[in-house]
Parts: sequence; C-alpha cells; structure tokens
Amino acid sequence: MFLRQKRLDRRTIIRGMVNGSLITLGLPLLEIMLNDNGDALAQGQEIPKRFVLFFFGAGVSNDFFPTAFGNTWTLTTPLQALAAYQAQLNIVSNISVPNRGLDPHATKYFMQLSGSSPTQERHSYPTLDQYIAEKISAKQTYKSVQLRISNSTDSDGIVERSDVLSYQSIPGQNGLVPLPPEIDPAAAFNRIFGGVPDKREFLAKMLMMNALKEDSKKLMSAVGKSDKYIIDEFLGRVNDLAKVIDDKYKGTCDPNAITVPPSIDVNNLDERMRLMSAITTHMFQCDLTRVVSILHSAPASSQIYPSVDANNHHHELTHRRDAAKISAISGIIMNHLGMLLTSLGNATEGDHKILQQTLVYAVSEETFPFHQFTRVPIIMAGGAGNPAFKGGVHINAATATPVRAALTALKALNIDPKDWPHDDTAVTDKTTGHFAEVF
Repeated sequence: MFLRQKRLDRRTIIRGMVNGSLITLGLPLLEIMLNDNGDALAQGQEIPKRFVLFFFGAGVSNDFFPTAFGNTWTLTTPLQALAAYQAQLNIVSNISVPNRGLDPHATKYFMQLSGSSPTQERHSYPTLDQYIAEKISAKQTYKSVQLRISNSTDSDGIVERSDVLSYQSIPGQNGLVPLPPEIDPAAAFNRIFGGVPDKREFLAKMLMMNALKEDSKKLMSAVGKSDKYIIDEFLGRVNDLAKVIDDKYKGTCDPNAITVPPSIDVNNLDERMRLMSAITTHMFQCDLTRVVSILHSAPASSQIYPSVDANNHHHELTHRRDAAKISAISGIIMNHLGMLLTSLGNATEGDHKILQQTLVYAVSEETFPFHQFTRVPIIMAGGAGNPAFKGGVHINAATATPVRAALTALKALNIDPKDWPHDDTAVTDKTTGHFAEVF
C-alpha cells in the first residue's frame, strides 16, 4: 500500500560522481511512476508518444509494394525482414509528387520531408520531424535528436547538405537551420548521460556504473519487486551497450574526444544501425527526447552494399535498371528498419511496448525504375500511442501527395495540423486530408 501511495516523478534520475564530475542517468518508466491502472503517469499525463523519421536514399525496388490493398496483403520479398511487425505496419502505395522542374530526386525529397513543392532546391518549410517536435517534445532535454547511419553522399548533388535530414525554423531568423546528425554511436550515447570530461572515463563501464551504484541502491529501497527487475534489466542493457561501443571503437577513436572515428568501415551498416537503434530506445525510455530523425543514407545515395555489388553504388544500380540488385538492397534497408522496430518493440513501458507508443515514419525519394513521379514509398510502423490508429493496412494513395501521409501521421499522434504548412493545393482541409483507412 505504501508504494502505491508514494510516487516518483517521470523525470527522476540517478546521479554519481566520476573524478569530481557529475554524471546522471535517466530511468525507464517504472510502475511507481504510473497511476493505479498502469495506463498513465501518476501526475495524470498520458504515457508519452514518440516519433521517428527514417529516411533512406535512392528508394526501393519495383517488387517492393504488395499487390493487394486493405488488410489482406502479403509481404513481398524486400519486406520479409519486417514480417514480425506486419500487424503494426502500414504501407502507402501510389503516392505521387508534382513535377516542378527540379531534379526528380530533389522534387520528391523535399515534399516527402517537409511538404514542400519548391521551384528552387531547398525546403520551403521545416521538416516534418521538427514540426512534430514542437508539439510533443518541446519540454524534453532534447527537443529532437538527429542520427546518421551511412556516410553516403548525394551522388547527383541535388541538395546542398545531403548529410542533413532535419531543418528547423528559429523565430526572428530568416531561412531554415540545418540540424547535422551524429554518425558516431559513442558520441550519440554520450547524450544519454550528459557531459563527462574524458571519453575513457565515460566508456569505462565499471567506473561509470560504480559511480551510479549508491543512488541506485537508494532507489531500489523505494520501489516494488517489478520495478527492481526493470531497473536491473535497464542498467544491465546500458552497461552492455557501453561495453559494445567501447570494444568497437576504442582502437579507432581519439581517447580524449568524442569524434567520428576515421577508420570505421563505411560498409558496416548493420552494427551502426543496431547501436543507433539501442540508443534511440534508451533515449525514449529515459524521456530525454520524443522525436528522433535517422538519416539512413543520402538522397540519390552513393552507398555501396558489398554483398550485392562491390563496385556500383545504390543510385548507379537504379540507372542500370538492375532489378534483382535493387530488390536485394531494398531488403537490406528493410532489415535495418527492422532492427529499429525490434529494439523499440522489446522495450516495455508501463503496460505497453515503446513501439506501441511510437510512430516510425520511413520514406525515400525513389522507386525503381528511376525518376518516376509516382509510387514514392512511405512506410508507417508502430502504434503512435493511439488505440484508434490501425496497423496492417496497405493503402492505395491513388496519386495523392506525401502531404496526405504526413497528415495521417499527425492525426495518429493526436496533433492538430492547422498550422502545418504545405504545398499541396488539393488538400484544402487539413483535418480531413489524412488516409481514413487507418482510423
């Protein structure tokens, strides 16, 4: 009875000292932070909703899209890696983008990410993740966090910063501000803990965890058995993740700085995606942010996938019309997306998995064969924290633009879209512009 009356605030942290410097660690959502029903925070707020924008360049193969619409569709070969999540997966087919005379990659890239249909190669408005961050993450430690998996470049030179996914507007400042993503998992991991003066201290797991031990002990005495299990499991995963990063990068990094190691194999995307997925999950568990953008690969991507073709990059293969190789690359990218869904799906929060509280919005700018202005891929996964939002639907967009998909994402997250700017003149009522099939 005592423990059900006493509550912890959602933002409770544990603290410790390392060589005179404070380190902190946010906690996952515990039973002691919830109401008696386990479906809301003790202070009355809803369990947080989250959003992940996942962009992958150079698009998907022509065999990517299912042939049947509605909820009876079958996974295609490139989608097999997402089989475990089909019930939480929505695929949007037949999305079209108006041709405004720009490079075809650019035209679709800008409308997919910001609802812009510009006549110059730049975003007209902040990217969708930044609009959402203003609505659901403005009070968090980080309004949003930007991560990057591949260091591929835009092989066509269509955008000024192909290493940037997110753009925000700042009141009183003209133009949009780019938010460069973090490509080094160790540097991204550092954001969970805050400033530690020396990377060797930060990554020395025993020193770090010992520093937190005393405060952890006090916390353990105040919580129930199920919360003790969650805390033990959480600290163990943090500990293991720190060791993985340490083992992976200690030989290639400057030990006195958090930097991108120059000698990391550019093609080891599996490991980087796995680590960035774990980092995203931990940031959500600790409520450090509610919005993450992941730049998997640049538009018109120059990424080479050696297991498919050791000599030609993704974009080049689309121009060669190599259907089998593009299909294989689509499968690899979906496997990486599956790593993110698995990480979010394995983490529990109250009576829910974090994936149930998250909307993962995955987009690209192309479908093979190259330079079509139709069939631009959009994938939505997760529950968005909205019981009315249905998964497992293959939507026929019937030549609608990406604006309708973005409005669907906003409705799923219960965000009023009235002040979201976009360039689709066919969508005059933002409150009814979403795809009704998933509500």
